[in-house]
Amino acid sequence: MKIVVFGGCNFDITARPRGAPRARTSVDAEVLFSAGGVGANIAVNLARLGCRVTLAAPLARDQWGAYLKTNLRRRGVAARPIPTPRTGVYVAALEPDGSLLTGYCDMAAEEVKPAQIDALRLRLAAFDAAVIDANFSAATIKHLARLCARAALRYALEPVSDEKSLRLAGALGGCDFIKPNMTEAGLLAGRRCASLAEVKQCARRIAARGARNVLVSLGSGGVYVLAPGFEGHFPAPKVKAANVTGAGDALFAAFYLGLLRGLEKPERPAC
Repeated sequence: MKIVVFGGCNFDITARPRGAPRARTSVDAEVLFSAGGVGANIAVNLARLGCRVTLAAPLARDQWGAYLKTNLRRRGVAARPIPTPRTGVYVAALEPDGSLLTGYCDMAAEEVKPAQIDALRLRLAAFDAAVIDANFSAATIKHLARLCARAALRYALEPVSDEKSLRLAGALGGCDFIKPNMTEAGLLAGRRCASLAEVKQCARRIAARGARNVLVSLGSGGVYVLAPGFEGHFPAPKVKAANVTGAGDALFAAFYLGLLRGLEKPERPAC
């Protein structure tokens, strides 16, 4: 299966304190460097699952861009760099348990214009599906959705973050799949989303705006799925997280590939 992913590709720096985090002082921590970015994470996971993946992402001709392109190639992803003055960097400050405390983004994707997408000259009809993440501007995301529609190409949307999720509003109509968390779902639905009952209402409103399949991530509470002819809550097993960075991207890739491969309707879980 051939999939094209449009999204962010960053150099990630992750810091996990060995004790309780404290403000305004230095804290002993484990610091890791890695390749990341929502679009890149999804692309790598799809490649691991056997897909032929192309990633269109802003990558500069700098040391981080060179590192990321090499990393993608080694992981089976074909990179189509979008020219940019600098490669994006993401810094994640974690809690001791591996959950995110604060993330800092210095992204290049927001500056990508629709004309730069056209300049890639990608033949979308040659792909089986597309993924678009919300690191791009609302105008570029809407342009990408139009291009997919013209090519009769199925596409999925990834909200990325609370602030960026609203950029997807203009692309919901015709969207094949979207995976917001509770806060993002509330923003996209324009209503409160703090309980399972409210999650159901938000998912239904997002579906009414054009998304065919909606998966709302509930963190440790599992996921809520709304699909044609099915909706239900799947609780999550209790696990000790090593690092939650990129976990949602892995979930996105696995679930969307299941849909593309004709995932059978699951048995209705106990709600």
